[in-house]
Amino acid sequence: MKPAEGSSRRVLLVLGMHRSGTSAVTRVLNLLGADLGARLVAPAADNPVGFWEHADAVKINDDLLQALGRTWYDMRDMPANWLESDAAKAASRSIEKLIGRDFANSRLCAVKDPRMCLTAPLWISEFGKQGFVVDCLFVVRNPNEVIESLHVRNGWPRTPLFLMWVQYLLEAEAATRECDRALITFDQLLANWRSSMGRVAEHFCMEWPNPIDTVVGEVDAFLDRKLRHHAVNSGRDSRVPGGEPLPELVHALYQSALQLSEGRRGWSMLRTLHDSFRRAAELYDEHVNRLLKERWDAEARAQTAETRIEQRASADVVAQETLQTTRQAVEQWLDKINKRVEVVDQQSRTLNAELSLQIAEQTKAATAGHNELRKWNEDLAAKLDTIEQRVGEVGEQARSMNAEREVQISELAAGLHRHRETISAVEARLQRQHGLLNTALLRMEQVNNGVDQMLNGNSAQSRRIEALDVLLNRDLADTKTQLLQLTAALEDSNARLAGLVSSTSWRLTAPLRWISVHILRRPAPKQ
Repeated sequence: MKPAEGSSRRVLLVLGMHRSGTSAVTRVLNLLGADLGARLVAPAADNPVGFWEHADAVKINDDLLQALGRTWYDMRDMPANWLESDAAKAASRSIEKLIGRDFANSRLCAVKDPRMCLTAPLWISEFGKQGFVVDCLFVVRNPNEVIESLHVRNGWPRTPLFLMWVQYLLEAEAATRECDRALITFDQLLANWRSSMGRVAEHFCMEWPNPIDTVVGEVDAFLDRKLRHHAVNSGRDSRVPGGEPLPELVHALYQSALQLSEGRRGWSMLRTLHDSFRRAAELYDEHVNRLLKERWDAEARAQTAETRIEQRASADVVAQETLQTTRQAVEQWLDKINKRVEVVDQQSRTLNAELSLQIAEQTKAATAGHNELRKWNEDLAAKLDTIEQRVGEVGEQARSMNAEREVQISELAAGLHRHRETISAVEARLQRQHGLLNTALLRMEQVNNGVDQMLNGNSAQSRRIEALDVLLNRDLADTKTQLLQLTAALEDSNARLAGLVSSTSWRLTAPLRWISVHILRRPAPKQ
């Protein structure tokens, strides 16, 4: 089922056989911005860098295959009309819930599980119903490498695994014919993942949420070539040590996939091989089903027989063996207890001796420490007495120097006060003389006016006026001289006071003044 045209949500279904590199491809898609969901299958020994599979998707596929009488390693076709079965309907409901819960807000997501090669129709249908554009990305790896990897990991014979490889690829091809699909190989991913992922985006007419240039470091670090095992050269006769040559059908299918990945062929060849394989499979399907049923029945009978044989073991023999085993266990247990008692007793004596020695050493060390502490206290008390004596001497010196400075300051203040009083007196005298001068000037102006009226008729009066003017000028000069002398004396006193405050001795005695104020003058504590 296809979504409506113009849908902006897209899902990439990663399809490929187990051990084909689908995990590596899915992680690269994730780094390029595809959402994988929150609940991923944890890494394991056979895939330490992670499977990048949604755990719920794996469970849905496993439950469906089990309900249909199939397994992920089954080499048979899916049952006829399995899409209409109750198991398929239950799986569809689970897929719908998974999409709604984990991918409802995803613009681009990817789902990978090799089992999906067998169950793809359900996933394509449900994602389409939810409005997603469904694209299918096939991942193919050299069949010899895949078979050897499964042989080493699971211990299975190699030859039947080729049939499983064919089954997975052809089932996925048939299920995705209504979808847009692309195919890359594991070798292409490792050789040049940028080109491979660029080709995938171009084929699907999309842009990666995280541009390729922005994730180069992360992808290169992830695609560690040392994690690849069982590598072989391409070609029909290429095989891993001990591996089988490619069967004709497997070789033809793999070569078609290689040509498809290189853009030299279309999907029609795979479809033709699928149809030929289905027609040939009809000849042995019933025979294979009967053989598998007989095998499973034989295995069940063998397990039942083994259980019964074990249950029919002689009770007497079991009882005797149990008694003998119990007796031996008790004797061994008592022997161990006796040995343990001896060891504990020896350890106890050793610990008591060590404890006594440690107590003696600790007592000796405590006595020495006590003596050393007493001596240290005595030295400290002596040093404190010396410090107190020195503080007293310094305080006395500070008080003496402060008294001298206070006397000097008092004398300077008294002299300054006298100078200020003298200046005040001089200013008052100057004011009086200024008043007399103003009066004299007024009188002179009156006299001058009278002289002008007398038309310079009396020369004796003129001489008197000139004499008075000389006298006034002399008094004014004397007053100015006294004022200048008092001003100079005031400036000299101020300079002496400033020199005293800024002198080195005044600064050096500052700590002594502080001690005098804050320590020596502090009242003694109450007894």
